[in-house]
Amino acid sequence: MHLKVAAAVAARWGFLSSQEAHEIGRRVLNEAPVTQVPDPSPIIVGIIFGAFCGALVGFILTRIVRFIAYMAGRNFGGNFLILIFAVAGAAILGWLGAVGKYSLIR
Repeated sequence: MHLKVAAAVAARWGFLSSQEAHEIGRRVLNEAPVTQVPDPSPIIVGIIFGAFCGALVGFILTRIVRFIAYMAGRNFGGNFLILIFAVAGAAILGWLGAVGKYSLIR
């Protein structure tokens, strides 16, 4: 790309004709390797959405497990299941966003 800019500057100052500068620029563009930078937004959205959905499932399951434990005469305290499901949901949907087949953003 720098060669194309240098050719354009040289053509502007009269060192090259505009046709020669155009030819150099065309060759630079044709020979330059095309690299695609992966887009991280599906992974980020998947992690955020997965953490939210996992926390939601964790809240619901924690309430159900607490109710069942209460009915059985046991004490079930803590919010450990919420954290576990939030991390699991973030990991699963982040991985699916990275794979791209089931991405939330196309």
